[in-house]
Amino acid sequence: MKVYRDTKSAGQESPEVGRSLAIGIFDGVHLGHQALVNGAIQCAREDNLHSAVLTFEPHPAKVLAPQYAPKMLEPLSRRLERFEALGIDEVFIEPFNLDFAKISPQDFIEKTLVEALQIRHVTVGEGFVFGASQAGNVELLTEMGQKLGFATHPVSHVRQTGMVTSSSKVREFVHAGQIKGATLLLGRQPELFGAVVRGAGRGTGLGFGTANVHCENELLPATGVYATKVRTKDGNFEGVLNVGYTPTFGDETEIKVEAHLFDYSGDDLYGETIYLELIDFIRPERKFDGPESLKAQIGKDVEAAKAALIELKS
Repeated sequence: MKVYRDTKSAGQESPEVGRSLAIGIFDGVHLGHQALVNGAIQCAREDNLHSAVLTFEPHPAKVLAPQYAPKMLEPLSRRLERFEALGIDEVFIEPFNLDFAKISPQDFIEKTLVEALQIRHVTVGEGFVFGASQAGNVELLTEMGQKLGFATHPVSHVRQTGMVTSSSKVREFVHAGQIKGATLLLGRQPELFGAVVRGAGRGTGLGFGTANVHCENELLPATGVYATKVRTKDGNFEGVLNVGYTPTFGDETEIKVEAHLFDYSGDDLYGETIYLELIDFIRPERKFDGPESLKAQIGKDVEAAKAALIELKS
């Protein structure tokens, strides 16, 4: 998969056959996003085109209304990995700034989509808006496409048990610790990832050594304890995850993400990037009387996490 850091350089390597393009932010690459990307891939296969994605960085709200901008489920780097896993040929990352926000819908279509990206098909969500003041919509894309030689494919909202699949709804579920709801819309378990860093070593002292993870995700789940699956360079493990402020020890200034891996006997993981799939919420975070009562509760959390992981397999 080729990655371009803007659309201006696209013309230098544009395929003669043209492109089938999906457009969006794609935070989380949930089932609705997957429908868009797969739609673009299908059109590319049918017409012997290159399949491509156009996304934007940062999220437009961070530029236009930063006080209301959402915390992202996953950083751009993880989005790119998910696009590659879906089988896309090219990804264009358009830097979103105030100058770009002022481009008229018509200029965006003519100069970016047609001249720079040479699209033959464009796949978007049914409510897609774009251009200055968000004045462009699916109807304009369709109308101009008929004149400029590309077909527009609006994709209806993907629904799960009556819910519209959206990044905002996934964020709502994750923020509330409702892991099964987030999983339903993502089509997979929600995930945290980041490098393992040194902690205070309290887990080891309690008999439950932990990997302390400096997460790259902007949005963290609700504080509490979770069943988790952990992917490392040495293999996959099951475990229990704590997200919180360790109130038993008075550390209430910075949120921590700590994973205890079952049956792990390898080298320390310091500096390694690990991936944590959230399986289920076990309990909220609370303060204990002291280390011994906390140790007893961790033992119960381990058993609850193992039960949740067994349930996942059944």
